[in-house]
Amino acid sequence: SMLLEQANIWAVTLNRDGWTEPVMLGTSINTEEFYENYPTVARDGTVYYMSWRDDTVGKTDIYLSKNRDGKYADAENLGPPINSAESDQDPFIAPDRSYLIVCLTGREDSFGGYDLYVSFPDENGSWSEPINLGEGVNGPGAEFRPYVTADGKYLFFTAPDPENNRGRMMWVSSQVIQSSRIND
Repeated sequence: SMLLEQANIWAVTLNRDGWTEPVMLGTSINTEEFYENYPTVARDGTVYYMSWRDDTVGKTDIYLSKNRDGKYADAENLGPPINSAESDQDPFIAPDRSYLIVCLTGREDSFGGYDLYVSFPDENGSWSEPINLGEGVNGPGAEFRPYVTADGKYLFFTAPDPENNRGRMMWVSSQVIQSSRIND
């Protein structure tokens, strides 16, 4: 058993008797010297997550590991246009991999701080230039932690609370995801 000191990705399984003990996902995803966190899983078992490694384009990048027969393949850096010289983090992959939401900073069309962007795959599976989800989602502060509900109807995320120094949970209709493609 491997003991790692920093953030790593673990899994539990729900069965008839309840939740299993946590199991660390293998060394194809987790490393001893870097950190991995904010995992999101597509229906085909592919895990998307953020990490900071030797091959990172910027400060933190989005990676994926494909699930092949119950084992995870080596991490792949998504590269540009998703990953940039800045911190690229907090991925959310659609179950069918029809879109990827990421938290990005330093982009020309940013509303300030970190904003949530969406990218769509082309016919070859390459990700499009990220599209800002707009002022219905993003503001001058930092928006993080995107999550679309299992029924696909709502996008939840965190945003700064102007009243205090904490974040707050926000939600919007997930229609903002597809409408951003049309407005781009």
